[in-house]
Amino acid sequence: MISDDVRENMQLLKERRPVMERVLGVPEHATGSGTKPANGAAAGLLSGIVGEVDKVNANRRVYTKAEWNKNLSRAKADTAGGMLGASDHLGCMEGGNLKNTAVVWKDFQVLADGHVKGDFVIPDTVAGRDLQAVVDAKGKVGFSTYGYAEGRKPTPAEREQYGMPPEPDEWPTDDDGNEIYDGYVVIENWDLIKIDAVDNPAVRTAWIMHAGAAASVADVLLEPKAEPVADAFDVQAFADNF
Repeated sequence: MISDDVRENMQLLKERRPVMERVLGVPEHATGSGTKPANGAAAGLLSGIVGEVDKVNANRRVYTKAEWNKNLSRAKADTAGGMLGASDHLGCMEGGNLKNTAVVWKDFQVLADGHVKGDFVIPDTVAGRDLQAVVDAKGKVGFSTYGYAEGRKPTPAEREQYGMPPEPDEWPTDDDGNEIYDGYVVIENWDLIKIDAVDNPAVRTAWIMHAGAAASVADVLLEPKAEPVADAFDVQAFADNF
């Protein structure tokens, strides 16, 4: 039987389609830092890790720095109104329902270690109040992107860069002789629509951060800065504090 992550990755090789980053298969595919998840509780502005550039996630997908920068540049321009997020991914036809809004994103930054950090507020909606109750109880709240994208097979150089095994000489086929591509996918032509709160993110470090941890974050902005960049925020440090 073809697993959900294999089926969706095969579709990404064929067409532009919705792509969501909650875990579809087995988490051990991820090659990110894999630190213990952090969670936090605070009123007002909160922060969390929402992704990681140039790393394999648990769905065997890589979002490159170029794709992240393109989307964050647009998102930062749009945050005057606030990019929205739901509590859990909804169906493809339900992804825009305002009644399900539980997160309003205010800012995004790429950190020196490649993690993508987002700042957000929880609105006083039905979904927001439910999410706030989980946050207040110090539940593990993760984040997953939702958008549209295409995928392609990684090049040999990318396989080496991302720590992927070499591609086999041939892939298995189905009863009709069609290739079953049980491999990795590099995401392209990605349009980030929103970032939802989930309980099982495909980026294994994409969790809410403790209140106050953001003060120690050394941000690397999308455009190069003239002054030296400070040390990267230690994801393990804030994970170990909960």
